[in-house]
Amino acid sequence: MYRKYSILLLTSSMLIAGCTAKQQGTQNAANPDTAPPHRGGSSEQMHKQNKDTGFVHYKKDDLKLMDKEGNAPIELNREKTAHAISKMLLQQDFQEAATLVTDREVLIAYEKNAKLETSDAADIAKKTAESIMPRYYHIYVSDEPNRMQDIESLHNAKTTENIRTSVDKIIAEMEQDREGKNH
Repeated sequence: MYRKYSILLLTSSMLIAGCTAKQQGTQNAANPDTAPPHRGGSSEQMHKQNKDTGFVHYKKDDLKLMDKEGNAPIELNREKTAHAISKMLLQQDFQEAATLVTDREVLIAYEKNAKLETSDAADIAKKTAESIMPRYYHIYVSDEPNRMQDIESLHNAKTTENIRTSVDKIIAEMEQDREGKNH
């Protein structure tokens, strides 16, 4: 007898849940303020709905339309990415972190806690960057104090002419540091 009631209860709850979902889908189509951006809602409306998450929903045709409208190619915000990497390191066993993100590299200089082994610190720094960056980025880490100044000097550079040369020079120096050999 309990089995019959439990099956009836389960079936009823699934039916009610299905009808509710269908009704919500109909409301989204009728009301562009609650529809995904590709259905008529704007990204501004989406931003107002929930500031804690980032969400978009596109179909292949939407992407083609965006390209025709002259939208820029997908870009990575290097400043925000560098900020995120450094912040994540400081939440772990690091006292200080300087991060520079270029178009193809991430350079991280840090000061670790005394209780953290040098090789462990290098692993954590590199894996933290790997968790955020696209796979094709090369990641260089160092705990040499001068590297923080080197990285900061690149960020503060006024001209872009010699930046690539300077980046390559700093990378070569970082590869000579004890962390650069294994990573």
